[in-house]
Amino acid sequence: MLGVKVVDAGIGPLAFYGRCSTEDNQDPETSHGWQLGNARKFVEPLGGTVAAEFFDVGQSRSVP
Repeated sequence: MLGVKVVDAGIGPLAFYGRCSTEDNQDPETSHGWQLGNARKFVEPLGGTVAAEFFDVGQSRSVP
């Protein structure tokens, strides 16, 4: 298109949601850090930033 300037601002701010099944089987602090680090590794090259964080420690899927 002539006369149109396209600005690539990236994907912008995103929310992070992480989860670990139980405190008995996983360390929530370690799990949170690992998951958040991986999320940033994928979104930052696309212009994204983690603007909010949510992390749950819930029930294991293996427990009936």
